[in-house]
Amino acid sequence: MGPAVWEGTGESTAQDDADGQAESWRETYFEAALDAAEGRRWLSDVVRGDPVGPRLVSQRGWLARGMRVLGLDPDQDDRLAQMVANDLYVAGLEHAEARQRAQAHSLRERGSAVLMVLARLMGESKAWPRLAQAGYRTGVWGRPVFWDALIGQRQFPPGGTPAPKGARPPP
Repeated sequence: MGPAVWEGTGESTAQDDADGQAESWRETYFEAALDAAEGRRWLSDVVRGDPVGPRLVSQRGWLARGMRVLGLDPDQDDRLAQMVANDLYVAGLEHAEARQRAQAHSLRERGSAVLMVLARLMGESKAWPRLAQAGYRTGVWGRPVFWDALIGQRQFPPGGTPAPKGARPPP
């Protein structure tokens, strides 16, 4: 039997560590996924003149963009999803599992799929450049450029090509 963890000991549990990792994505491009995975829905944006009424336009849109950056969008080609997994250094089977979960209808499941991939990037100093490269490859944003202070010039991440012409733009 493992050691007991008592309140106030300063020790953390695996769930505390997972919650802390998820919280580090707060106020980033992936906040919609974090909220969705926790079951929190954003207030609906009111679309004026829409006969359906208020909808969850913003959260769904941001979640879809996050899924696209990470290669989890069900509409993305399998080959592109594999290239994104390689860009992010996420194991193929783990990425495939997250991609399968991302096909669920519920926001909670799709948000947890995004967090599965983001959890693999935690604590790595090269995570942001890899995310930028993945976003470029999937056509979500333009070519990333980073400043290298050691050599005093701009650097472009190696590899990757933009999404092909005519590819579906992010929502």
